[in-house]
Amino acid sequence: LFLVNGVIVNENLRGQPHELFIEDAIKETTVLTGGVSAEYGKFTGGVVSTLTKSGGNEFSGSLRDSIANPSWTEKSDYAAQVDPLDEMNETYEGTFGGRIIHDRLWFFTAGRMEDRQTRLQLRLTNIPYVETRENQRWEGKLTGQVTPAHNVIGSYLVSNNDHNNIVTFGPVVDLRSLTTRTQDKTLLGLSYNGVLTTNMLLEAQFSRMDDDLVRGAETRDKIEGTLLRDRSTG
Repeated sequence: LFLVNGVIVNENLRGQPHELFIEDAIKETTVLTGGVSAEYGKFTGGVVSTLTKSGGNEFSGSLRDSIANPSWTEKSDYAAQVDPLDEMNETYEGTFGGRIIHDRLWFFTAGRMEDRQTRLQLRLTNIPYVETRENQRWEGKLTGQVTPAHNVIGSYLVSNNDHNNIVTFGPVVDLRSLTTRTQDKTLLGLSYNGVLTTNMLLEAQFSRMDDDLVRGAETRDKIEGTLLRDRSTG
């Protein structure tokens, strides 16, 4: 079970976790493998729980640019391998947080922008093509202390992912069989904890994850939009 700010990010179809986080916004990650509390619900194997940063009374932020280039990877001994694309792939990350009301209300924001291009080739026909991926993630978080005994936290994250020229249905043999995928995801988490009396504590949480996936060919034409595969075993 994978959680971000107490919200489950496993998708419903295969149980795989979504990448609903920004690396530079992570405060801590806890891995639980035994003696796990019943509050986490049904799971197998263990629990991975990630918490993101919160703002403070002092304003602070960060900015990072991660650079990669497919041409920096050495080619294999496969004679038909195409030359890797000589293209700078950059991932920008930034964070900023601070106070809205001193000692009462704080904010934290983060963003991540990724633009990646990779030259690949079809497995059977060795036709080269360029796979592209654009991903943008934005996070906002408010932390409030109504009184010293009552705290409220709200976080919201948006992820927009556009993936073009991907192999979805096995060993395709022509470029028209490559597909596109657009996936927009949101993650909302609201939590409250407080001391009601000397003998009573209260914790409450509301969470919601939305996942919209659109995938398939760019056309429904009977020729241009028909998948072409080689299913031979010889």
